[in-house]
Order: sequence, then C-alpha cells, then structure tokens
Amino acid sequence: MLKKPHYAALGVVVLLTLVLLKLPSGTATRLKLAISGLFLPLFGLAGSTQQLAGKAGNTLVPRRDLVQQIEQLQKENQQLRFQVLQANATAQENARLRQYFNLSHQLPWKLKLARVVARDPANWWRTIKIEAGTRDGVATNSPVITAAGVLVGRVA
Repeated sequence: MLKKPHYAALGVVVLLTLVLLKLPSGTATRLKLAISGLFLPLFGLAGSTQQLAGKAGNTLVPRRDLVQQIEQLQKENQQLRFQVLQANATAQENARLRQYFNLSHQLPWKLKLARVVARDPANWWRTIKIEAGTRDGVATNSPVITAAGVLVGRVA
C-alpha cells in the first residue's frame, strides 16, 4: 500500500493544511498571493500557447476554400464594377436631360452654408452649434446635413 516516505509526505501536507487554516486572515491572504505569484508564469505560458495555436489554426486554411473565396470576390468585384458603370451612365443621362430641358440641380430644401463652431459634449453626435443664426434665416432645431446629404444632427 503506502510506503514510509508517502506517509511522511501525507503527514507534512496535513500539518501544513492545519497551519494554513489557523493563520490570521491578513497573513493567509498574503500567503495566498505569494503562492499564486509562483504560478503566474505558467498561466502566461498557457495563454500564449493558446493564442499561438489559434493563430496557427487561422493561417492553415485549405486551398479549396481560398480558391472559392477568390472566385466569390471576383464575381462580387465584377458586379460592383457593372453597378458603377450603370450609375455613371445614369448620372451622364441625368446631366444631359437637365441641360436639354434647361433645368438646374434642385434640392427640396433651402440650404445655408455654415461652419460648425462647437459641439455639445453630452450629445456631441446629435447637437452642434454653427456660425449662422436667426438673422441668417436658420432656426433652432433645424436639421444639419453634410455635402453628401447625410443628416448629421440638429442646430442648438
């Protein structure tokens, strides 16, 4: 069964366990921190090994999958090029028709150009202050748009 050295080791472990249980809480805490500090390098090694294995797994992709992704991206690229050509043709036709019928480019709003001078720190993405005011025909809570026509926020 157990040999004498095993009995001695078991006795030492039981004795250390009893001593640790009887220590004051502050001392026990410091001792736990010291013991856990001995295992930190092992935890770091285990974590870096897992990261390395994950990166290696990501780099090893079957050639068949890569070829399939390339073909899919080439098809998507071809479709996007066709859409750009269609958009350009539509824009040219639109410009030609405007010129033919002598129409200017019209927007549904009366626009006023103004520079942003401040943003509200609590609502910086929704409220801005501009250099134009009521004397310039701009009312509070007027919508603000960018050159691309994207709604940015409201005037404070």
